Amino acid sequence: MERKDILPFIAVISGVLIFFVLAASLPVGRELFRRLFPKPESKAYVGQLSMPAQINAAGSSIEVPITLNTNGSNVVGVDISINFSIARLQLTDIVTNGSSHTLKSFLPADSNGNLNKSSVMQSANQTGSLRFSAVNVDPVTKELLAPYSGSQTITQPLATLVFNVSGAASTNVTFDFTLGNLNDTNLAVVGTATDSLENVQNATIVFANATVTPAPYSADINQDGTVNVFDLGVLAANYNKTIDSSSTDIERRADINQDTVVNVFDLGILASQYGTSP
Repeated sequence: MERKDILPFIAVISGVLIFFVLAASLPVGRELFRRLFPKPESKAYVGQLSMPAQINAAGSSIEVPITLNTNGSNVVGVDISINFSIARLQLTDIVTNGSSHTLKSFLPADSNGNLNKSSVMQSANQTGSLRFSAVNVDPVTKELLAPYSGSQTITQPLATLVFNVSGAASTNVTFDFTLGNLNDTNLAVVGTATDSLENVQNATIVFANATVTPAPYSADINQDGTVNVFDLGVLAANYNKTIDSSSTDIERRADINQDTVVNVFDLGILASQYGTSP
């Protein structure tokens, strides 16, 4: 192409550029620019789920509060996924708190609409992975409630985990969390279809004593309400067995005094409670 043929083309391009430069200085022009060249949407991650960074365990039981800070966003649901060592910690209760926020329904629910603690805790104590959710639904009326946009404290948390502890070295309770992952710990916020959780704070359990003696299990090993021959049969079947992270829940319960071995001391406890309904 000869130079004289290029000059009209350059003039046209220059004219278009000048038009857009001038137009961009006017309100109508700025709106035209926004429509012609929209900015790519940026993902806004908001909110934080926290446990206390350090918990000093001075006895056989500890409480781990879980708090939510929404940073003013309208949260309609929370998925909690937490990992812990089943060799060191035994989950004994999940205390849900729906009085200070609108995330009142905890899932999975039992027939009464409350968190199905027995199922959730049994799975957690077998796998070391705790999973439950909270959503802005009234557990009684099933009506949708307003989104939650506040910030919680350890005295008014979303929920509190209660553990029996054993051993002397520190151990961790951690959120299973990857930014943007829908299959772990996450937040659901009004107007978004993806995970909105920005970050988490995990907990470290530090033992104040050289050793912490865990609270003993009941001698009602099979949990049928009475210490009887069936519990004796379970203990006999596991006699002399060493309890570790691979042990089943019933095997751990056979180690009544939780000294990591099913032995004569456990048999003595069972004998002392035989025939009772603890």
